[in-house]
Amino acid sequence: MAMNNSYIYKIYPSIGIARVGTSEEFYLGPETSAGMPLTWPEAVPATSEDIFRDQNGDMRRQAARFKIYRYKEGCEHEAEEVTLNTPGVHKIEWTVHVANKKSSWYEYQTNPGELPYSPNHPLRNPSIIEAEVRQKTLITDPGKRQISGRSQHGQQYTFSKAGAADQYCSFPPENIKPFTIETLGECQTDDHG
Repeated sequence: MAMNNSYIYKIYPSIGIARVGTSEEFYLGPETSAGMPLTWPEAVPATSEDIFRDQNGDMRRQAARFKIYRYKEGCEHEAEEVTLNTPGVHKIEWTVHVANKKSSWYEYQTNPGELPYSPNHPLRNPSIIEAEVRQKTLITDPGKRQISGRSQHGQQYTFSKAGAADQYCSFPPENIKPFTIETLGECQTDDHG
């Protein structure tokens, strides 16, 4: 049987969890099981709870970091990270789509064990029945953004209403209390792309 020399590429983690905060600063969420949050830009494990607040006492945002790995079929344990420094890699283009769908999801109830919700589990905001109305009024969705290159960041990569595509644009009203939601965050690349 001939050996396949092509690589399998995977993004890790497959889903990232981020949290909003009142600070412009952020930290990285844990990247391993039972791991600690990571400082930014050093990316070293935090040693105190000071990581959660900036010098003004505002809550830092939690970011999710994604990486690309490659391996040959059957050799997952030999996976290597792929960056713009990897020989033969000339460009990495990320397409990122974030949304907050919590208002349109199931009611939160303490659940014993790890069982999924039953088919008749109640939804949040059950008075809004029509699917299209639920999507437009309960889901915050600025659409996707694309980013590539080393150390890229800026307004064009912000998940805000201003940069949203019409087909996705769905944001809460501007007069909600205690804070107006203007963005779901931003994407940026590090110096490795």
